[in-house]
Amino acid sequence: MGGRATFIANSELPLAAAISYYGGSIAPALLDRVPRLHAPHLFFWGGQDKGIPAEQRRAVTDALEAAGKLFVSVEFSDANHAFFNEQVYRYNEAAARQSWARSHAFLLNISSTVAGETHKKVNARFRGEFGGEFLPAECGIEVGKLRHRRPVSLQSPAECSSWLVY
Repeated sequence: MGGRATFIANSELPLAAAISYYGGSIAPALLDRVPRLHAPHLFFWGGQDKGIPAEQRRAVTDALEAAGKLFVSVEFSDANHAFFNEQVYRYNEAAARQSWARSHAFLLNISSTVAGETHKKVNARFRGEFGGEFLPAECGIEVGKLRHRRPVSLQSPAECSSWLVY
């Protein structure tokens, strides 16, 4: 529910950035919200996640492309749903570390956008393949106010499934 909730929040609130892990049930039910997305959105998917088949992931990215929205979509082909949660058997350490580092890089780049980088540059940088250098998973940053269901330290990954950055 976290990745889906972040998607809904991004369509309703003036967020600066949004990150969704496993955005189940976005397609097809919520695709009409795509034109209303306020902020660049980073999506993480597990390629082995039977609950969110490839057709649904593709429908999300196709809708974002068609609407000209800023987004990054990352699929870990060997990961399942909840690959970031250390408490479940589906935990995938490599995917968790890489997604954490990419999230840091995304938030750092968004913070520079808020400080004046144009959306055109962000679009060129993030659309399609996620480019640039990634921060190590151990690196900590603070960008604006990080809101979550419970306090989260950017220094150590937690079992969070969504972040909203104001």
